[in-house]
Amino acid sequence: MMEVESVLPEDDDEDWMRATPASQEVEEDEGAKKRQKKVLTLDDLLKAERKETVRQLKGKKSKKQLAKLNAKSHLYSSSDEESEKDARKKAMIMTLERQVPVAEEVEPEYGAPVFAARLEFPSLTRGGAPSLQRALQASKEAGRETTLEELARSGFLRAWAFGANRCDESTLRWAYHQMAYAIDDSLERSACKFLCDLVSRIDMDTRAPFQMDWLPTLVDVKQTLVVYGYKEGSKDGKILDFSSGNIERRPPKNLRSVLEFIATCFNTRDMQPYYSVVDVEALLVIMLHLTLERGLLEILDKVQDCILALIRYFSPEDWGEVCLHAAASISGLTKRPHNGIFILGVLSGLGNRSMDLQKRLALHELAKLVPQKKSISTAREVAASFEKINLKAKEIDFVKIYYQLVIADIFLWCNEGLSDEIARLKWLKFLGSCSRKISIGDDRAFATKLRNTACFFIVKYEHDGHDREDSPANFVEEDFE
Repeated sequence: MMEVESVLPEDDDEDWMRATPASQEVEEDEGAKKRQKKVLTLDDLLKAERKETVRQLKGKKSKKQLAKLNAKSHLYSSSDEESEKDARKKAMIMTLERQVPVAEEVEPEYGAPVFAARLEFPSLTRGGAPSLQRALQASKEAGRETTLEELARSGFLRAWAFGANRCDESTLRWAYHQMAYAIDDSLERSACKFLCDLVSRIDMDTRAPFQMDWLPTLVDVKQTLVVYGYKEGSKDGKILDFSSGNIERRPPKNLRSVLEFIATCFNTRDMQPYYSVVDVEALLVIMLHLTLERGLLEILDKVQDCILALIRYFSPEDWGEVCLHAAASISGLTKRPHNGIFILGVLSGLGNRSMDLQKRLALHELAKLVPQKKSISTAREVAASFEKINLKAKEIDFVKIYYQLVIADIFLWCNEGLSDEIARLKWLKFLGSCSRKISIGDDRAFATKLRNTACFFIVKYEHDGHDREDSPANFVEEDFE
């Protein structure tokens, strides 16, 4: 028999037997795709670990322990996103706990109960001079009825007073009442503008100065504040809870207009015939007291305008004695050092006279923290008051030392460049001791705060001590001649 030649090539003799059927290739491709789609997640690993733990516990542990483990199974079913969020939160908390010492305390917020519940607003009979009332009556009879309120809003009342170069007591009392107690915003603001414009026209240097037959006295201003709820002489005897409910004890919106009127009044010394030095001094103490009311935070700039105008109002001969009395009076209203520090901050940057008041008030606040037989009054004595402090003592009050340090800085910074070199060296020596002897990880209350503040003061006094561009001493005094 003849041999039959193989039709297939030599290489393909056995390959066709090993070839995979097409249907099987399709199935394998689909299986590979499914395996690729299924990606193991953290949840899958946790579930598998729990199942393995349950399997190992069987026969060794009680049913009660297995039930507890099964009850926690929901912890392993959270999504990847939630697990990542929880992990980030835990990491953040751990980081913050490492950075903040356990015993570190937050400095309390400033504030005192300066205002309480409001009283009922007083009523007032119709105002206006007889001539003005006759004009209103004639207008009504002619069929063109108008009111004093409309005249104030339109500006006619202001033009009428300027035309006569005088304003009567009845119209002025009516305008003050509307400014202080009117519910209508437009009437309140119109009355305020009317009074401020009239006061600005008073100039004793002219031959025929504008004449105002009445101006509110200190008693009138106090009575207005009492109606608003002001508690004269109230002290910060306890730390307040400044929640949203307590802040609602704020005075009415009319106080803004009253403050604008006071600031306008005392921007000129031409008001001296109307107000005595004692009255203006008492009004200055009231304005400083108002700064402790947290409900007035949004109009604190208006209170500062009043303080600046009142400080500048006094003559150079009167200011020295007024400064002593005002500092002692306001210090008597602040038992807590953080409130005294806040008032010192309010006075910052208002001129040389405000620096005088700052120094006097700072000495009173230091005397509360460092009782001494002999009162301190100079930069050297203030710096020396820190010499006996032992920062390594076990029973040491870092809170008290911190406040003492901040108040001393305000006093020393108000003194021209710490020209006393001995005081300067003593001060820098104590600041250096705070940075060296208090460790970064000291967990005692206010230890870290004291250390960080002292380090900042070292830089401040070493580099800026003789050339302090930000010092209040560089403000140009704008007191009136």
